[in-house]
Amino acid sequence: MANALIERASDLDLGSSYEIATQHPIAKSGNRAFVPALAIPVETKTTYECPKEHIDALDEFLPKVTKLLLIGWRGTEARFVKSLADNILPGTQMMIVSSNAEKAHELANNIRRDGVRAQYLPASNHGFTNFVIAREADEFLER
Repeated sequence: MANALIERASDLDLGSSYEIATQHPIAKSGNRAFVPALAIPVETKTTYECPKEHIDALDEFLPKVTKLLLIGWRGTEARFVKSLADNILPGTQMMIVSSNAEKAHELANNIRRDGVRAQYLPASNHGFTNFVIAREADEFLER
């Protein structure tokens, strides 16, 4: 059955609902086959791998965000960057956590170029583990 599904992948009509499977291996529920929802980072996704209700909530709440912490992200997913650009207010404080300053500046430049108007704070450029150990998140959130 798995090989038949793989061969017909482009013909499958996948629904937008999600169900958490607890059996292993994941196979089916009643007469419906389960297909894993995999999120692979690409620059031009046409859809998100999450329920529409989550996307609606994201769009609703982004204008209320006052601080944005970006961790280990390149900032090249066009759809998400557009959502940030359309919804993040200009005064939103943003800190980037990256393994080095060059990568942090590259991310800031990528999303700034694409219209994300935030207040860019100094980047944490010594990796996530050191960011946590140094309690930089506490400092960022208390500002």
